[in-house]
Amino acid sequence: MDIWEFCKENICVSIYGCGRYGHILKNKLEDRGIKVDSFILSDDNKKPEENSQGLPVFHLSEWTAIYSYCRAGILISVSEEYQKEILLNLKAKGIENYFLVSNQIFDIKKIGIMDSTVGACNHGNEIIMQAVNKYLLPKYEKDFVFRFPFFDEISQHSIQYMKRCRYLFLGGTNALNSEMDVKKYIGVNEKDIDDLKNKIILMGVGWLRYEDNPNRYTQNILSKILNREIFHSVRDSYTEKKLRAIGINNVLNTGCPTIWGLTKEHCSQIPTRKADEVIVMLTPGYTAQNEKLLEIVKNSYKKIYFWVQSDMDYGYIRLLCPDAIQIPSQLEKLEQFLTANEKIDYVGTRLHGGIKCLQHKKRTIILAIDNRASEMKKDFNLPVILPEDVEKLNEAIHGEYLTDIHIPEENIEKWVQQFG
Repeated sequence: MDIWEFCKENICVSIYGCGRYGHILKNKLEDRGIKVDSFILSDDNKKPEENSQGLPVFHLSEWTAIYSYCRAGILISVSEEYQKEILLNLKAKGIENYFLVSNQIFDIKKIGIMDSTVGACNHGNEIIMQAVNKYLLPKYEKDFVFRFPFFDEISQHSIQYMKRCRYLFLGGTNALNSEMDVKKYIGVNEKDIDDLKNKIILMGVGWLRYEDNPNRYTQNILSKILNREIFHSVRDSYTEKKLRAIGINNVLNTGCPTIWGLTKEHCSQIPTRKADEVIVMLTPGYTAQNEKLLEIVKNSYKKIYFWVQSDMDYGYIRLLCPDAIQIPSQLEKLEQFLTANEKIDYVGTRLHGGIKCLQHKKRTIILAIDNRASEMKKDFNLPVILPEDVEKLNEAIHGEYLTDIHIPEENIEKWVQQFG
């Protein structure tokens, strides 16, 4: 039973202790609509000359005589050094209906965010964390927010702070896979399970790639560290199915938080016809697709800009398209460029770079290279061309089309309203 349930079960509630802890507790209870009847002091303590915060103050013997007629509960709200003495006083009076209030209730509430920008070589994670902060932090304006490294093995230094957090939020990456003992995209392992049990809440997280069912190690880790009471938000229906297959059913398909603002009203303001200039982002390693993409882009636009989402992109794009103009690699510089250049398209393989352009109401075509973009096209009608359809890119660039993304507003609202 928690303190709130205890209060509801009693007709009258009194607070044992009218010092700082007692006064803070009274205010907290009243904020929750719970009326406090009085304060209690031990018989050998001197009463204040006046009522405390407008409430009568009784010695324990007085309180026992007055409140013995009804179901009255006592909340013990004193520092730890006095708790043992008070418990003995109550036992001597035969009083068993009390609740010992943990001192943690007087502390600031805490949440943790597992920050995928730390130790990462991909600005896509920064775009994701922008969205995580945008939708999550307003729910916890009065709380203390810890940020923890995401990829590396979690140190005991971080663990001690994670244990203090009510929730640990993991935001929108390819963090899940079927062999988490091999591909460790979360710095959690079996030695951390007890400390992180029931702590982690997913926020738009996705599955790494198309894989077989999770192995036993992965099932054990996820079933223990993922919160069992709160709905988890996942990036696509493929990830939802993977989790449900191992018995994790408190899951909502919300899409990545980066697309939550791409409403019908927002998308209606995105141009339907091509611009004269384009910004390109490419993923190294997909040479045939990238060469075909650039061939079409060079024949379709008067000026080509590029932005590097990862540190390996620069030399790769320079090699394939020497005349392209670089936008400085900081995300802030990309935001400034997109704000200043109204008439520009995006064409590229970088998913979150493309979503950032959609956020800025730019006509966008994303060429899929993995399950992330493919699944988000399937679920939300993201403007994505599948790898096998690369020949349709020229038609898509020169044709007229309406950006019509279907964000799952009901699921997003259901997930967000769980907090704060």
